[in-house]
Amino acid sequence: GMGIILNNSGAVGGRHGMLIEWLNACCGIEVTAEASEITRSKLFERKGLSQAPGRPSLLQASGHANGLHKDTSNPSFILKTYDAVEARNYETIHKVDDGDPIQSFVGSYGGVETFDETDAASPDQAPKKFLRIGNLLASKENPCVMDCKLGTRTFKESEVTSKKQRTDLYANMLKLDPGQLTDEERNLGAITKHRFMSTRDAMSSSSTLGFRIGGICSQEGQRADKTKELQKLREASDIVPMLLRVLPSRICNDPQVSVRRRLARTKDIIRQLEELSAALQESPFFSSHECIGTSVLFVVDKETAHVHLIDFAKTEPLPDGIQIDHRSVWTPGNHEDGVLTGVESLLTLWNQALAVLQDEVASKMLVDQELARQTDQVEELLKANGVDTKALCSDKGRSHEELVWELQVERSASLELDGKGGIRRAVEIVKAWIIADAGPDEKGEMSPHVLMDEARQSPFARKLVAGESWEEALRRALSEQMGLTPAQQARHFRVEMSSYMMRHEERMGHARGRFPGLNSLYHVHEVDVHVVDPLHPELACMGLPRGGNFSTVLNFNLLLGSEVKHWSWSSKSETSHAARGTVAGFPRGSRPTEQTKVLPPTFSRQCSSPKDALLTKGLWPGTEMDSQSIDTKEHDVGFNCCITKDEGVPVRPGITRNYI
Repeated sequence: GMGIILNNSGAVGGRHGMLIEWLNACCGIEVTAEASEITRSKLFERKGLSQAPGRPSLLQASGHANGLHKDTSNPSFILKTYDAVEARNYETIHKVDDGDPIQSFVGSYGGVETFDETDAASPDQAPKKFLRIGNLLASKENPCVMDCKLGTRTFKESEVTSKKQRTDLYANMLKLDPGQLTDEERNLGAITKHRFMSTRDAMSSSSTLGFRIGGICSQEGQRADKTKELQKLREASDIVPMLLRVLPSRICNDPQVSVRRRLARTKDIIRQLEELSAALQESPFFSSHECIGTSVLFVVDKETAHVHLIDFAKTEPLPDGIQIDHRSVWTPGNHEDGVLTGVESLLTLWNQALAVLQDEVASKMLVDQELARQTDQVEELLKANGVDTKALCSDKGRSHEELVWELQVERSASLELDGKGGIRRAVEIVKAWIIADAGPDEKGEMSPHVLMDEARQSPFARKLVAGESWEEALRRALSEQMGLTPAQQARHFRVEMSSYMMRHEERMGHARGRFPGLNSLYHVHEVDVHVVDPLHPELACMGLPRGGNFSTVLNFNLLLGSEVKHWSWSSKSETSHAARGTVAGFPRGSRPTEQTKVLPPTFSRQCSSPKDALLTKGLWPGTEMDSQSIDTKEHDVGFNCCITKDEGVPVRPGITRNYI
């Protein structure tokens, strides 16, 4: 028998490589390092968090947990655990007769609130005091917040001479960088607060730029991992793309609006940072205080961006006779804090970020022109083969542009004749049933659970790209979505090759979702993947071992936007996982003995290179008008396929076709 390959030639190294290759070939864009800070090495980075099934009601990018609470009596305020120094500073800043220039950047102040929490369960519990301060997220629609700690140091002068040894900070230093500890400190098992905080400042951008990013989060979850990404972030070239994560995510099917919003919000931030810098230099409060631990809080939604000053618990009046400029290098006793250095560095880097976005917008204009041309060609092809393109272009469905993206840039789909006078989309998918013993359950026992995509209520899955095997696609997906390196995957997952099978599904796109009016053929590689040790701490980011819900974020570039997925662990017995019998001609638990075979001259669908990926004799992409009737073990009836002549094509098991 002779065979064909439908979707698996023309290897391209990952989605980033595809994008760059397509930009270069189709649009003549040479992507340089300076113009692609967002599209370079950190294009796809997984951001995960473990959280309760509900989304958080108060966003807190950084700081001590449980420090903020809702003010149920007035949604314009929140309650923050009382601190006498911070209360005094809010009162000073908001004195009506002073009119300090920084008032507009500081949240409103509603005084001190005392709650009597005495109850039967804890009759001796003392009343609690809170600061009532402005809710900076009020009236915002799904905002994202970023906390940037200001200053070249985050410790107070008084903490430099303190000799108090703390075991908790020793534990923190072990996590930060155990190589920094001396033998004496290891023997003691404790360090001073100044030792820890000065080391943390030196290892971050605080010491060099006067600020560091403490956290970035939205209602969808964390957008940056504090330990893996933010803790040791020092270089401006790495900070610029991190700043851009606070901007609005993409809008599906409307990339132009996404681009305009990201540019507009960046300009809003730059304008307000300029105003903040001027206000600080004119502020009587700022000129007379040493500001330690103060932060700039960025609050951004799709329509607005605001810059605020927060955290004044360690802000103290300067000693008599001491003046500072908030820029000079700190030495013990001079009380310099470097806050203006931090604000000015933020302003500089946000201007660099704007330049990056504008460079990519110029590139995107060329991309849009090329995609528009190719979209018209695809529309003609679809119409010629009986597809209702009006349904495909509806607001509720996926657009022509997304189909062209799949075909030409991502190269994860093809169009082929269906043998019935029509045309269909063909996609190859790997579906992994990731199984772990999670719990304990109500009986106190661990039981098998399956990782499920909450939105789709389906197991972990990813489309293959041209030239990629299902094994390669699975490794890529676990790396991009879960942030697990190949070495970690090898340690923590066991792929059950005996469970492998391949099946084929043909479905018509429906009006509410996926490509309405266009038939799709899915070639699905299905396999079980077992978690070796759910208790391993490296898997805590996946909600293990308890099986908790968690979220992950793929941070793409300007063109691709970002994607947030919510995951849950469902009891294996409640999912559709089962031994599914004979599929694709092979019993479950068996595979063809020959992994690859080279055949005589055959017919094969080709993935052409980007520059040649144009309409040829009515088919798409890189195909000829040459139909052959094919019979397979997977299909009861023959079908016609878009194919081209090929010499000696290697055929992977499970997709071999036999000519009649």
